[in-house]
Amino acid sequence: MTLVAPYRDPQSYDCPIVAGQRWPGAARVSGCERTYEWQINKGKGKSGATTNYQGEGLAEPEITFVLWEGYDGESRCDYFAEWERYKVVFDIPDQGDPPALPIEHPQFALAKIGPCSVKKVGDLQFQADGSATVTVKLLQFKPPKKSGGTPKAASRKVINQLRPKTAIELKLEERTNHLATLMKETSS
Repeated sequence: MTLVAPYRDPQSYDCPIVAGQRWPGAARVSGCERTYEWQINKGKGKSGATTNYQGEGLAEPEITFVLWEGYDGESRCDYFAEWERYKVVFDIPDQGDPPALPIEHPQFALAKIGPCSVKKVGDLQFQADGSATVTVKLLQFKPPKKSGGTPKAASRKVINQLRPKTAIELKLEERTNHLATLMKETSS
């Protein structure tokens, strides 16, 4: 999914697609943060510490579905009835491993969150205006892969490779390359 601005495609932000089925009403997505796991190693009797990267953590996104009954523009809608039909995508089978659900939403794409397992389907939370919300808590499905290591302090050489070259350095590099070419031509 390509990330687009909300004003260009508001429906993609309002209506997540779960397991290939688009929610027809409004929904709010939250918790699409990427986390990283670190082991902190403190020295005894010393200040400071070293760290060991333990890998990327699992995201725990939530989708809050807004349910209401009334008119949406000119047509009558009943999102309570829609929820009864839609909520089956979050059912976990009695036997076998439950599948991780593919979810399409710009916030999931931005955080690079792939399929998710269902952690909890909340109950109806009624609002004063007669609407209700239902929050589905998810857990990112991400099979383990090798990662880890201790970050090294960047050397001057690495820092110089990462920073952009100045105009003087670019000119010097250009002239050095030109001189090397001339020397090669004269020695041939």
